[in-house]
Amino acid sequence: MIVWIVRRARDEHKQAVEWINQHTDENIGFFLIEIELWKINDSLPAPKFNVVERPNDWSKIVKASEGLSDTKKLQLDFWQAFRDYAFAKPEFSRAFSKRKAHPQHWYDLSVGSSAYHIALTANTQKKRLGVEIYINDDKERFEKFKVNKDSIELDLGSSVEWRTASKACRILVLQDGDIKKGESAWPKQFDWLCEMALKFRTIVKKYDT
Repeated sequence: MIVWIVRRARDEHKQAVEWINQHTDENIGFFLIEIELWKINDSLPAPKFNVVERPNDWSKIVKASEGLSDTKKLQLDFWQAFRDYAFAKPEFSRAFSKRKAHPQHWYDLSVGSSAYHIALTANTQKKRLGVEIYINDDKERFEKFKVNKDSIELDLGSSVEWRTASKACRILVLQDGDIKKGESAWPKQFDWLCEMALKFRTIVKKYDT
């Protein structure tokens, strides 16, 4: 977010910020704000800020966050921050397409197949992070991966949970991670999620051919 504060917003200011918001990446938002000084009786002058221009979808973002529980707001903030962090990395942005963040405990990444995808998870109750290949209703493909269980665990550098259900199957790695610790703890968590997602992306290419 970038804020431009002026004493008086002229038409050229408005046009410039409007043009920038229309032509820059969705992760960058420009605000044009006028500043006034208000004084009541003998009080000291106090600044008052008036928003003149804002990103096109800002009102939608604010509206979408209204009425959410504290946990849902935290999840939304976490995945929005993750998206900004991860897709700033060239290797990650080459491997995956950016998707909108939602107030939920997972964030999905496409691997170019409708049969499965990579899912990142943040469990606030168990204080755990996870990265998995989520296979929807394809036991044969799951077993194809599982035949290479030892090699996949070696490639990931981690033990793997192989979970099956009536429909979906999951190839999952977990790590302790409490997103409630605050934003200062998030970059380290983001790094682990990015690293494991990229490793799973390599595994998909290597073993599902």
